Amino acid sequence: MWRKLDCPWCGKDVGAPANLGTRRSDTGPKWYQFTLSERSVIRRTSVCPYCSNPVKASQRSQRWILLVVPFFVASIVNLTTFPDFHIPAWAMWALGVLGVIGGILARATTRLEKTSVS
Repeated sequence: MWRKLDCPWCGKDVGAPANLGTRRSDTGPKWYQFTLSERSVIRRTSVCPYCSNPVKASQRSQRWILLVVPFFVASIVNLTTFPDFHIPAWAMWALGVLGVIGGILARATTRLEKTSVS
């Protein structure tokens, strides 16, 4: 059903994003990245399970997840203004379906890209 996720380094099929391994990154956070604790200084990076080279999901495919935002905004509005303003159930259902479609499109268009080795 899903398109193959091929490693950009070795070309083998990873299968699913959950199959990617992780390892400690060689670099810490950049000067502009805020860290709350010492644990956040240790960065984890996704690696191919076959060649152990670092990969990342393309940012272009992750934009589809933004289709979930209207559902969450409508839910918050519905919860905070319950006596005065009520969003109809059919609208919430339609926004939920839109969010699910966004999640499916995000997974269907996911590609793996090379990440710097450093």
